[in-house]
This record gives sequence, C-alpha cells and structure tokens, in this order.
Amino acid sequence: MLDIESLAVNLETAENGRWFDYPGGGRFLIARFNNSRAEGMRTALTLEHWDKLQNLNEETGKLYEEIDARVMSETVLLGWEDVGSKGKPIKYTPEVGFKYLSDPRMRDLYMFVRNQSINRGNYAEKAEAEAVEEVKDTAAS
Repeated sequence: MLDIESLAVNLETAENGRWFDYPGGGRFLIARFNNSRAEGMRTALTLEHWDKLQNLNEETGKLYEEIDARVMSETVLLGWEDVGSKGKPIKYTPEVGFKYLSDPRMRDLYMFVRNQSINRGNYAEKAEAEAVEEVKDTAAS
C-alpha cells in the first residue's frame, strides 16, 4: 500500500534549492523543476509567446528551448560554487546561467540541472527526515 505521506516534499528545499556536487568538481544550488516560481514564469512566458508557439516547426522548438533555459536559469538553478572558466571563477547570475544553459555545447550541464531538479527523491520530506535520523543514530554510536 502506498503511504500517501511518502509523496510529501520539503517545500523549503523545493523552492530555495539544495546543493548538488557535480562529478569532477563544482557545486550547484538547484530548486525543484516545478517549484511555484518556475511554474509561474513558465506560464507567463508561454502566454507571452502563445501566437508563435502555435506553429509546430523548428523555430517553435528553439523558442521552447529558450523559454526552458530562461526559466531554469532564473528559478531552478539558483547558484553555484567552484565554477569557472580558464582558471577564473565565474559568479552566478541568472544571465550567466542562461548563457550556459542555452548553449548547445553545455548540454551536459543542462541535463545535470534538469535531472537533479526533476528527481522527486531529491526534495522528499521523508528522505530528509530519515537522513537526519541516520546521522543521529551514527553520532550516538
């Protein structure tokens, strides 16, 4: 039987993100893909471009990708640490995030952020509570 409470997510983490280590270095603060700000922005941008999005063609596909990268850079990817280019650190801003998330060469970064953000288990309330208990048990022994 499904324990309905197991479907609960930690709203704080879903909205404000949690840190994920990227294999090979760097850390990324990632909120849940369908957090309330993301859903609101996705809806607003879709309505803003509604006429263009009605035609299914290559341009429409590019516009959907641009909207997705914009939403992700402003409401899902919220920050990073230990990320740079050519040995110099890069400070995260939504514009910098958009630049990289919309760059086809950076598809691995895009997929990392997307995959972490859509994994419900990363934001599950029950999983966080169990992790806290596990730490307590380990500390007590």
